[in-house]
Amino acid sequence: MKTHIKKAAIALGFLALAFGANAQFNIRGGFGAGIVTGPVRIEDIGNRFTEVIEGKTVSGFEAGFFLKAQAGPIYLKPMAMYGFRYGTVSYNSNESADPKDVNFALHKLEFPVLLGVKFLGPFYIEGGPAYNYIFSVTNQYGTNIVDVTQGALGYRVGLGAELGPVILSVNYGGATYRYSGNRATFKEPYKLIFGLGIILGDGPDLTPDRNPE
Repeated sequence: MKTHIKKAAIALGFLALAFGANAQFNIRGGFGAGIVTGPVRIEDIGNRFTEVIEGKTVSGFEAGFFLKAQAGPIYLKPMAMYGFRYGTVSYNSNESADPKDVNFALHKLEFPVLLGVKFLGPFYIEGGPAYNYIFSVTNQYGTNIVDVTQGALGYRVGLGAELGPVILSVNYGGATYRYSGNRATFKEPYKLIFGLGIILGDGPDLTPDRNPE
C-alpha cells in the first residue's frame, strides 16, 4: 500500500509540472474547515498490552488554507490544514484483565495535494496524496507510555460543489504512521470529512499571451 501511495505521489508530481508548464490557468485562494470523524488504532505496542489500542468514534475538526490553479475543468489544489481529533480509546494491559478507557486527543498538520475535475456545472471530484505530521498526541495509557510515529504519507479523495464563493464537500482519507524504532504504528484507517470552504478571491490570470505585439 505504501509503495502504491508513493507511486501515485510521483505521478501526480509529474502531472503537476506538465500542468503548470503548458496550461492556461487561473489561481484562486481560499479557506476551508470541516468536521472529521473516524476510527484510530495503535499497533506494535509490545507485550505490555494484550490487545491493540483502539477508538472507533474519534471526532474533531480541521481548518486551513488552499490554493487552486485551474485550467478549464481541471485544477491542482495544494492545501495546508490543522486538524484536531478527540474521543475515547480502549486498551487491555497485562496489569488488569478489564479493558480500560482513556480520553484521546490528537493535533496534527496535513498537506494534501489534490488533482480535481469539474463536471456538471458546480460539481467536482478530486484526489491525491497527503503528508501528515502529528505534533501532539495522547501517549499515557495507565502506567505505560506509548509514543507513535509522527509522519506519514496518506491520501485524500472527495467530491463537492462550488456554489459561487461557497464550497460544500465530502472527503474520505486515511494514513498509516508505521512502526519506527520505539515508536508504535498509528493508523487512521479511514476518516470522513464534511467540509465548508470559502473562496477568498481570484488571483492573477496566468494565461500566456498568444498574440504578442
